[in-house]
Amino acid sequence: MFTNRSKEEILKYFREFSAFGYARSGFKTDQDFVIKEGPLNQFPHSMELHLRKLGVPTELRAGVIYCRYDFTVCKEGDILTPENARILELFDIKLAKFIVEPKCFWSNGKFEVLETTLDAAKTNKEQNSEKKLTKGQNDVTMFETGNK
Repeated sequence: MFTNRSKEEILKYFREFSAFGYARSGFKTDQDFVIKEGPLNQFPHSMELHLRKLGVPTELRAGVIYCRYDFTVCKEGDILTPENARILELFDIKLAKFIVEPKCFWSNGKFEVLETTLDAAKTNKEQNSEKKLTKGQNDVTMFETGNK
């Protein structure tokens, strides 16, 4: 990105910027999603077979798709399957949050590497594992040699 704006303005902009998108297979969900029993009026009758192939308990009544019972697509903490991800997309449920986190900055002939949130999390994780290793000599020995 090339701009005449200050470093602070750019970093503030990206800290506040986010966009939501459809979650993909393998995404860890942060909320529950249940399809309630009853008519699914947002879909044409031709979608019934496709929904059923994805695992949704559907039936066609007088040209209207019905969900036969409350169907849990995902629960908080679940890892999405390809089928679940597609169901969420069909219901226009956007769980994935897209953010932009600058990693470096070039200004007035100077290059600066920025600490990102992921870097900070990694550093905290490393510090926590170092604390665990210093609890007892046996812990350190087991870690270094891999022996139990």
